[in-house]
Amino acid sequence: MAKFVNFVGDAVNEWFANAVILGVLSPDGETPRKCYNTFDFRRTSNSLAFSGASLGAAMKAALMTPLLAATTSLYNPTAIDVRALDDPTDAYVRTAFNNPGTQDADQYAADTAVYLQLLSGIRGRSYNGSKHFGGGSEDNITSGYLNADGVTLWTAMKTLLTTWATTGLTDGIGNVWKLVIVSRTLSNLAATPAIFTGAAITSVLLNKRVGTMGRRRGNRDAV
Repeated sequence: MAKFVNFVGDAVNEWFANAVILGVLSPDGETPRKCYNTFDFRRTSNSLAFSGASLGAAMKAALMTPLLAATTSLYNPTAIDVRALDDPTDAYVRTAFNNPGTQDADQYAADTAVYLQLLSGIRGRSYNGSKHFGGGSEDNITSGYLNADGVTLWTAMKTLLTTWATTGLTDGIGNVWKLVIVSRTLSNLAATPAIFTGAAITSVLLNKRVGTMGRRRGNRDAV
């Protein structure tokens, strides 16, 4: 277990990065809605140059196969935005994605999400997290639960996130980035440099029961 408390970042040679997958869900006959996923990374050394573009490109390359294989064509990740967290004034750098999912079946209800838990082995909400991915296919969800095919497809995403957390994601410069939990309540991300409290992720669990996200639910359509 690795917990970091009041770790002072570096506004010049940054330690931490925030990455956001920007996606759009476009259910048939309904208004498109945003479907975003946010990740926090900490690199193992800050001796090399920081590049949001390089980390975004590495994420895109790693995500292309498992994420698109598990989602329908009505889900389209449009970009990955990356910025350094150590410097609160750092702007996001965008890497274009714009590759829809490849599942041919109809999309399951647009407000449902496949749920993965990010665990650190340390108690408390500040040291654990989750990811909710939309765009699941009707072929892979039965009565609200991932079926055998769905488990296989989404286990590939679980494996990818586990690899990012334990082995790390290497960008084109040579930085090794590890997926971590950064507590928004216990950290001071407005300071320069930011002060971080959080934990390393030790395991990822895939929940077979799909959840719901109200923000992805369509408008009320009363007649």
